[in-house]
Amino acid sequence: MSASSAHDELKAMHWPVENPKFIFFTDFDGTITLQDSNDYMTDNIGFGGEKRRQSNKGVLEGKETFRYARIRLP
Repeated sequence: MSASSAHDELKAMHWPVENPKFIFFTDFDGTITLQDSNDYMTDNIGFGGEKRRQSNKGVLEGKETFRYARIRLP
């Protein structure tokens, strides 16, 4: 699936609330947090917040796939 078709699918999804007051993340084991643990580790241990946000933006805009964005950054 290309990044643009994945982005179109995401936009087409039904959301229960238009503008939620907050978004929480849950892990496979049911842990709930207000901050994504992968983002935290990438920002503090990995390649940093600025590069992560650049990468995320490229994926959300359909310019690159999530996999490619993670492979190309050190």
